[in-house]
Parts: sequence; structure tokens; C-alpha cells
Amino acid sequence: MSKKPAKPVGYPEFLKELLEAKSPTGHEFAAQKVIDDHVEKSADKYSKDALGNRIAELKGDGGPTLMFAGHIDEIGLIISHVDDKGYLYFEFLGGHDQIIPSGRRLHILTRNGPVLGITGKRAVHLLSPEDRKRVPERHDMWIDIGVNNRADALAIVRIGDPAIYTDGPEILRGSIGVARAFDDKAGAYVCMEAFRRLSKEKKLAARVVSVATTQEEIGTRGAQVSAQGINPQVSIAVDVGHATDHPDADNRKFGRFTLSGGPIIARGPCWTSCHADQQRGGRVWPSGGSFRRLVASLLPTRHRACAL
Repeated sequence: MSKKPAKPVGYPEFLKELLEAKSPTGHEFAAQKVIDDHVEKSADKYSKDALGNRIAELKGDGGPTLMFAGHIDEIGLIISHVDDKGYLYFEFLGGHDQIIPSGRRLHILTRNGPVLGITGKRAVHLLSPEDRKRVPERHDMWIDIGVNNRADALAIVRIGDPAIYTDGPEILRGSIGVARAFDDKAGAYVCMEAFRRLSKEKKLAARVVSVATTQEEIGTRGAQVSAQGINPQVSIAVDVGHATDHPDADNRKFGRFTLSGGPIIARGPCWTSCHADQQRGGRVWPSGGSFRRLVASLLPTRHRACAL
């Protein structure tokens, strides 16, 4: 007998606005505005750097510097070619599973606003038996925006325009969030909401700096720049991790992490090698020529294409 759906819940408004913001990596403008609107007024000092990081500071009462970091960029596409019939070809912004892009609605973010398109490839009925077994290459796929030629397409979009999938935040079975960009709008929300709550405390024993970082999907660029500038004694990075409570996730290989089971706290000399459990921990991270402590807190998610 199946369980009854949990009591319906909604998204906090701040998180919902972040998830709805169209912010492919390198083009985080909409998410930056959400952070500005919700966080700036809570900070003793609020700044923006050349990479677009949003840096909020509470001065505290001396003591060490504690840094929170979560990134506000998301994976996407970038237009790289338009053919004579007006079909658009693209490069990936950030890491993609190449099974995912075909047959998806997306918005191309042009100078005149979002333009709806749909990704396509040759239909399965027209593929050879061998091709049906093959994962399509990026150049085997295109974007259709409903025009008939290159000139019409270039009157609407430009080479270099970014694009994102259209999926917005929804609720599954009453209490489970489904959204396009939990990676890592959820982490950025946790960092900034924690900062807002700390701002209401009368006395802090440490200087607290919370950063909404940019361009993580193409090399953690915003995080590296902001960490060098802030030079914290302790850093807490919040991103998404993999829940392994779904089919085809071998716990012997990947560990046991469950949706709604609490954050995954990385431990060991190099947490990127999957040394993780749901206990406290951290690792030493070099910054500015000295050693610092970095704690990685990962929020378990399933099905990273839709981030459940």
C-alpha cells in the first residue's frame, strides 16, 4: 500500500525566485538581482566583484573569518552556428549528459528577451540499427526556433547568445521539490538564508562572509577569486550531491545517501574522491599561501538533469 502524499508545502519565496531566475554560467544577471534584493539590506557590507560574485559581510566581534559559498550559475547552451535553413547549433555551458538535450524546450536569452526554441535530432524512425544504439554527438543536435532561413534566425538571435531549459520549480507528491537549477541555487539559498538569519543575532564571535559565486560550472572561477580576496580561516561550501536511494546506484561504490536524509558532509584529505558520509568533517585547503579549513556540505539530489 503506497504512502499518502506528505502535507503540501511550498517553496520559500527567496528560493523560488532563485530557481526561476535564468542564469546560465557567465550570464548570472537574473540570479544576481534576486540575491541583491533579498540579501543586501541584511549586510554590514555588500559588494560585487568583476566576475559578478555577490559578497555579503557581517563584521562580528573580531575572531576568525567564516566564509559561506554557493554558486548561482547553472548549466546551459551557447549558440555557436546558424545554418542556411535557420537551425541553430550550440556548444555546452558546463557539463552535460549528452542523452539529455534532445527534445527539450528552452529559452534563448537574447538582447530583446527570451526566445522559445526546441532541441531536435534525426527521428529514431530514420536511424539505422547501429545509430539507434549510439549516444548523439552535440553536432547531431540543433535548435529550431520556427524560422525558414539564416537571415531570419540572425534577426532574432546572435552567435554567443546563451540558452537554458524551461523547466521551472514544481512540487512532487506534496513535499519533494523538482526544479531545473537546484545545482546550485539550493546551495546558494542555504548560504544566503543562513547569513540573513545570522544578521539578526546581536553579537557574532566571527566575521561572517557569504558569497553567491559565479561561473562554477566552467571551473569554479567565482569561488576561487572570492576566496583569495576574503582569505577566510574557515570556509563552508554548499553544493548538491548525489542521493543514492534510486535504482542502479550501488551503495558499495557510491555510499548511502538519501533524499531528505540530511546534508552530506565531505570528509578526508580529498573529498572529491567520494570520501563522504553524513557526519562532521572537512579538509585542509591552501589559500593565500597558508592553510585553511574547508568543509563541504552537499545537498542530496536525484536525477541531476531535473534536480529532484
